[in-house]
Amino acid sequence: MNDEPREYTVDSDSAAPGSRPRRPRVDRSRALRVAGVVWTAAMLVAVVTGAVLNFVEAARACTRGLGSAGAGWAEVTFRSAISVTCHARSGTYDIPMNGAAAVVLFGSLGLLGLIGLTIAHGMAGHRN
Repeated sequence: MNDEPREYTVDSDSAAPGSRPRRPRVDRSRALRVAGVVWTAAMLVAVVTGAVLNFVEAARACTRGLGSAGAGWAEVTFRSAISVTCHARSGTYDIPMNGAAAVVLFGSLGLLGLIGLTIAHGMAGHRN
């Protein structure tokens, strides 16, 4: 009959009966990029929130009373300096907030830039 041995082919993509299918490997560089973007966004949100809370606390201090000046009402003013202006019974007081305003401005711009770069990176990766 036929003296040649039989030839067997093995499908390497299919799993053997009773074995678990292989999980795809994690792309470490992608995971690090995602973690970096999430971390940066979280830090920028925290910084901007903290700076906005400075304005809120200055306004609350005015409505609760500034020592002997008494309670009053507050408004944010944009003159030569950004400040919270407190109108109390004994006069008007300015609480300078230039530092907090700069943090809100640049932190918000950084957050918008990060979102824009993330969208652009995602669109460029989707095209490829």
